[in-house]
Amino acid sequence: MILSHLAALQARAGEPEAALRSLLQTFEDSRGSVDRGFLANALGALVVTFERLGRAEPAALLYGAAMHEFASMAQVWHKEAAVRVRQALGDVEFQRLAEMGAAMPIFEIIRYAEGEILAALMSSSSEKQGEGQGLSSRT
Repeated sequence: MILSHLAALQARAGEPEAALRSLLQTFEDSRGSVDRGFLANALGALVVTFERLGRAEPAALLYGAAMHEFASMAQVWHKEAAVRVRQALGDVEFQRLAEMGAAMPIFEIIRYAEGEILAALMSSSSEKQGEGQGLSSRT
């Protein structure tokens, strides 16, 4: 669970690649765990990270999943990122994606999150090779 808190700090500090790596490690370390508290923090950190990276679609879907499963654990910074994602996507598309996330079972949410993390990291790797740049964060 500490890694998910670290990832949240990294995301808010403008270090999205570090946040993604911490979150991927969080998911790997939690396999088979019955503690769902880590998942609430990890999903919130992913919402913030993806929002900062301009990856609004996965941010909206994961926000919907997080709010469905863990509404009582939601942090203010999750909600602030969701407001920016909603502005980027528009109300209808944001709601559609959030509802998709809310309908997903936990195992599917985790698989989706891991896939999106890997896609973002691979994109970063391609950018570094092609342009000499890493993930850029929006502020």
